[in-house]
Amino acid sequence: MLHSRRAHVLAGYAALGVALVAVVIVVAPWEHSAAPAVAAPTAAPAATTPSPPPAPTADLATSPFPRVGADPTGGTGWFLVIGDSISFGFTVDPARFGTNSSWVAQLLPQLGAAAPVPDVLACPGETTASYASGCPMPSLVPWLGATSQREAALTAVRGHRSTLRFVVVELGSNDLLNARRDGIAGPAVLAGLQSRLTGIVTDLRAAAPGVPVVVANLYDPFGAGDLMASAGVAQANAVIAAVAARHGAAVADFHAAINGGAEPLGALVDQAHGDVHPTVEGHHLLARAVLDALSRLGIRSPRG
Repeated sequence: MLHSRRAHVLAGYAALGVALVAVVIVVAPWEHSAAPAVAAPTAAPAATTPSPPPAPTADLATSPFPRVGADPTGGTGWFLVIGDSISFGFTVDPARFGTNSSWVAQLLPQLGAAAPVPDVLACPGETTASYASGCPMPSLVPWLGATSQREAALTAVRGHRSTLRFVVVELGSNDLLNARRDGIAGPAVLAGLQSRLTGIVTDLRAAAPGVPVVVANLYDPFGAGDLMASAGVAQANAVIAAVAARHGAAVADFHAAINGGAEPLGALVDQAHGDVHPTVEGHHLLARAVLDALSRLGIRSPRG
């Protein structure tokens, strides 16, 4: 059982999509009252010390998160991103409102000047089940409208297959989070994740035959001090690895990117704001993990 702070965080972010991220990439050949009155030492009137203004808070209506990329058009090379709040670029850090520092945005310069245009359909709160039924937070993703990610993705792929460079599916984190909140047993969660993730990849392959697949595993936003979370991530990663192997896919190691390096976890996951989403630097490392997986498929950036 998580201690109270972590349980609170889990409940608070269940609808937004958290940093336990499963990513699947389909690749085509290539790309803060005033302070209390302070009495003067004489009979002079009490003076007050001004205090700083309140720190800004997240207001999803007035602090939108810009979309990265655009719908595919004409003969322009593009790639598709399906996912939850991680690929969407969600953050509670006020300093980042109005910008998008997601791994998708940070991948682009690493791909070089000829990088394809991303079509990001990712929706906060999405699971491998809601992927087909509809976005849990559609007001944050107006470009989806009433369309599910699945429908939007397959429509885009079928309409612009010839210029598609690769597809990224970043889903699975909310499957685990929601199940933990609801007390669903682990084996059932993992079986559902495996079945639906396999179905998503199969769907995309049918729409784009012959496209190879890369699967990214999960990172742990709580770290080694939370044994229950660590065990759940490890079990899910084993499922993801099995899906990848079954489909002849490469694995992008998000767990190693966030949990396996020398940097403290708080530098890569936004613990300063009580958040489980990546910091800017954390997103940068996720982008590198994607790029490394592409490289193993022979798809190399101009930076090597």
